[in-house]
Amino acid sequence: MQGARVETGQKLDLLERDAELGALENLVGSGDAGGVLMAIEGPPGIGKTALMAETKSRGNEAGMRVLSARGSELERAFSFGVVRQLFEPLLASQTEEERADALAGAAALAEPLFNPERFNAETGADSSLATLHGLYWLSANLAARRPLLLTIDDLHWCDLPSLRWLAYLLPRMEGLALSVLVGLRPAEAGEDPGLLNQIVADPLATVIRPAPLSLEATMGFVREALSPSADDAFCAACHEETGGNPLLLRELVHAIAIEGVVPTEANVPHLRELEARAGSRAVSLRLAWLPPEATALAKAVAVLGDDADPRQAAELASLDEHEASEAVAALARVDVLRPQQPLGFVHPLIRAAVYDSLTQLERDGGHERAAALLAAAGDEPERVAAQLLRSPPAGRPQSVATLREAARGASTRGASESAVAYLRRALDEPPQAAERAEVLVELGSAETRISGEAAVAHLQAARELIDDPLKKAEIALLLGRQLYLLRGEESDAVLTQALADLDGADPELERLLQAGLITNDLFAPALQDHALELLEPVRERPAAGTLGERVLLSLLAHYDARTGKSATEVVPVARRALAEGALVRDDASGTFFIPPVTVLAMADLDEALVVFEDALAEARRRGSTLAFAAAKVFRLLVLVWRGDLLEAESEAREALALGQAWGQAARFYGHASAFLADALMEQGRLDDATAALATIAFRESRLDSERVLFLRDSSARLRILRGDPAGGAEQLLEAGRSFDEVGAVNPAFIAWRSPAAVALLQLLGSSACARRGPARGGPH
Repeated sequence: MQGARVETGQKLDLLERDAELGALENLVGSGDAGGVLMAIEGPPGIGKTALMAETKSRGNEAGMRVLSARGSELERAFSFGVVRQLFEPLLASQTEEERADALAGAAALAEPLFNPERFNAETGADSSLATLHGLYWLSANLAARRPLLLTIDDLHWCDLPSLRWLAYLLPRMEGLALSVLVGLRPAEAGEDPGLLNQIVADPLATVIRPAPLSLEATMGFVREALSPSADDAFCAACHEETGGNPLLLRELVHAIAIEGVVPTEANVPHLRELEARAGSRAVSLRLAWLPPEATALAKAVAVLGDDADPRQAAELASLDEHEASEAVAALARVDVLRPQQPLGFVHPLIRAAVYDSLTQLERDGGHERAAALLAAAGDEPERVAAQLLRSPPAGRPQSVATLREAARGASTRGASESAVAYLRRALDEPPQAAERAEVLVELGSAETRISGEAAVAHLQAARELIDDPLKKAEIALLLGRQLYLLRGEESDAVLTQALADLDGADPELERLLQAGLITNDLFAPALQDHALELLEPVRERPAAGTLGERVLLSLLAHYDARTGKSATEVVPVARRALAEGALVRDDASGTFFIPPVTVLAMADLDEALVVFEDALAEARRRGSTLAFAAAKVFRLLVLVWRGDLLEAESEAREALALGQAWGQAARFYGHASAFLADALMEQGRLDDATAALATIAFRESRLDSERVLFLRDSSARLRILRGDPAGGAEQLLEAGRSFDEVGAVNPAFIAWRSPAAVALLQLLGSSACARRGPARGGPH
């Protein structure tokens, strides 16, 4: 090594950080008061991790219990991975009595998360809401015994279920001796940018944004690290090239020292060339001076990801225990790996530099071997799946089985995105012909929550491979629902064929298929008679014992309300369908509760909003973009009715953003546009309302759908407000005729008559003025 080893650690990381350290000291000092979240935001290398490390040290000194985790780019699909990093080491180290105390009461609901055998045995139950509640009480129990500090670095790489838990925890922290410190890069979107923003924008949150080092600090550091006589121009160039970023400056100084560059003005051009490759080049040079075993171990840890088991890393690097121990020590000495176990890099940028140095062949082979190694060790399916996601398909049945098992666990935890990623990879493996249909069904089912069009494609493919009428009907129920939301004209054929194939073999499945047909056809004039035929037996025998019976009852309540029956008749029926939250809880699609809650809103807006809150919590628990967006859409309608226009507008824009992710052609996307326009019109913002309606375009085949009736009503009222009463009245009368064709006469749903009458009166008044005008204004 040509240059001397430069000691550039904690001193540089905390240089010019007095204000930040003061704020963090206040966080630690809050102690029993707690109830605070502090976020350190900044680009990579600005010093977030060092500030967090200093805070953890001060928290320990203050007697707090400090639990830490770090988001990982490799394992961001691993559901509750960050939560498990936080709590698992503590629970594993506790005595039986201490663990029982931590998991006492409702906290026991989270226990399966830390007991893989029990969790895998319970994956048939969708338990993620219970898990969130249990994790809250686990945190509360720990904080009751001793002030608790939770720290999460690289929150932008946090898995979605852990993010959802943090969002669940924040509004419940007040009064707990619990503080949370997170570090994140604002430029990184993360798994759910909206959820990240919600967490950081929480009223309990304080955001710290460390500034780059000043020129003076950079000059002082360069001279201390390299030479007291370093030229001003050289020091200034170091500051300019690194932007005052502490990590980049440290790596540049390492590279300068290793290559023996003299810190003079004459070497500034060489410095600039060196900085362009400082990060990866400096790491490569550091590794080049170490034994090959150290490089092999660094590459193994880069493949395995942070918090790697030393034995597994050694095996992946083909090292014995002694060689691995020597390699760890050597890598810690040159600031590549952390000195403590489990193994991990000192910074994500260092890991990226090592990983980027691998050829594609090395990466593929490394992840493939890592997956096999973890599977042989009996590691959890999701940890194995994280490696399989980065390894090439190889047609291995065991890989398909592992990915399917990982997807089941992720779905149960509410991590739909992770489940979809695992199942898409399983399909690429590919599965054997005999199980391909099963994988397609599992994938399509998971995709119904996050991507409608993808779900349709995979469910259709599965349906074509299956001959069993019962299984085919179960797929048709899922497929028909997605088609109704996206391409309604195709849904009827799928559901009708499924009913014919089923031929009464499963009464409950038959009820659900019938409910799908009624939903499709009840407000389509050409199809309504068939829907009413299916609905009539429900009126005669209004049972509510099963999900199918409750869905049918809810449709009856909605239809009767639309046709003008009084609230005293229809609201009790709607309440019966919604009783005890069963319709919200048991419907996997998350949308069947909407017709009865809309009826309920006619009588009690606040009661309806409570149901919507339950539905939103259920949708978040399931990880369903579809259910969450649909609940947002119809909640915003109730908010418009109640006059909460700004909140309604916010709900609408969030629902539209979610709709773009799930499928912009979805019915709820059209509703959201109409209801948003209504909220904007009520505020007098006509240009914004015009823009909201202009974003939607419909095919001719959809012009008679209920969705377009809402849009016609909103569009017509906008025309009137914009000074076109003739065009608006004509459009309203046309919409009114369409409403009448399906028996929709209740103005509580769509009040077209009043605005049409007002527009016609305006026209009559204008006509009368026009006739009188010449007489008043002409010559005498």
